[in-house]
Amino acid sequence: MKKNDFKIHLENNVLTISSEVEDEKTEEGNNYTRKEFHYGSFTRSFTTSKSIDLEKIKADYDNGILKVLLAQERKARFDVKKEIKIS
Repeated sequence: MKKNDFKIHLENNVLTISSEVEDEKTEEGNNYTRKEFHYGSFTRSFTTSKSIDLEKIKADYDNGILKVLLAQERKARFDVKKEIKIS
């Protein structure tokens, strides 16, 4: 797959990574024509935290590996305090 084959979308705290690839090869000879078709697709969805900083989302594709980095806003993570009682 190539870098441009991927689509990354974040909506309502759901990160979706998808790809769709189509390939067609045609070979013509003296008495024949051969066509090959290839189609592949995938979709993966992940639920994220509500504290994702939308300005700091980064994606990188290198040597066949897709990396998606999600940064959290510190205030959403550390400002909340809650006491949990043990039952």
